[in-house]
Amino acid sequence: SVKPLEEFDLCLSDGEVVVHGAVGASELPNTAKSDVPYVLKLESRCHTPCWPGQSIYFMAPSFPDKQRWVAVMESVVVTGRASREKAEADAKLLGNSLLKLEGDDRLDINCTLPLTDQIVLVGSEEGLYALNVIKNSLTHIPGLGSVFQIHIIKDQEKLLMIVGDERALCLVEIKRVKQSLAQSHLPSQSELAPYIFETVKGCHLFAAGRV
Repeated sequence: SVKPLEEFDLCLSDGEVVVHGAVGASELPNTAKSDVPYVLKLESRCHTPCWPGQSIYFMAPSFPDKQRWVAVMESVVVTGRASREKAEADAKLLGNSLLKLEGDDRLDINCTLPLTDQIVLVGSEEGLYALNVIKNSLTHIPGLGSVFQIHIIKDQEKLLMIVGDERALCLVEIKRVKQSLAQSHLPSQSELAPYIFETVKGCHLFAAGRV
């Protein structure tokens, strides 16, 4: 079998490839000026500083042939870049597992919301829970039914939520949530006392902001 003298990767995992359809005569001092318009250049740029870039030149038999080569190589480079970016995005979405729930501990989760650097609120069909990302522990916060959406109103130090079978819109003081978490080691925790907006029924989604 014939082995290549040199290989050039068009789809780099740690860099990028640029296809140059136009090459300056100064780059090819030993090439006849009449041949330069038929030359194309592939340039690899590695993201790792210790690895130098690489360039390779091709001369096509005609200008239309050169245009076709440029179009094909650019297509390969773009496709490879898109595949790499998708793989990187999928890897970021996959992330790291904070908590694994199995068996009787499994929850039907509807929403999550960071409360502090350590606590993430988890709204589920089974109620409101707090995930401690440092201790990798989950604590139930009693006083609410199913929780479908959670939003922090920072200037009022309150949580706006959709809760219960009737999907009621309610307000809960953040300090009451923290008090309940602080009592989680006791035989009985204090239940949250939400303020229910009685005029709102069957709320499926809300947005909150300052007018």
